[in-house]
Amino acid sequence: ELSMGHMRFLINGRSFRMDEIAFEVKRGATEIWSISNPAIGMPHPMHIHGHFFKVMAINGKKTRFQEWRDTAMMGPRETLDVAFVADNVGEWMFHCHILDHAAGGMMGTFAVE
Repeated sequence: ELSMGHMRFLINGRSFRMDEIAFEVKRGATEIWSISNPAIGMPHPMHIHGHFFKVMAINGKKTRFQEWRDTAMMGPRETLDVAFVADNVGEWMFHCHILDHAAGGMMGTFAVE
């Protein structure tokens, strides 16, 4: 869940540092992430490094094309369900592509092992 708390941008209630691993996933695992934006009037283009993903649903409604992406725009009060296979070993950043938001904490790193 993305939010802004006291002028800091948050993922799951906290800001992350770039050198901090937020979580680990197993190589070859199918990852399904539900990303929500409770903010009023603030979109977030969400980007995942090292992997392409499909937007499976928006606000619980299946998307028509489910095309491959590396960035998806998430509108205010919107939830995206995205899926990808964690097939690229390493440490990868996920973040809002608005640099002020990423620098403000709306970024994290996950490790594929």
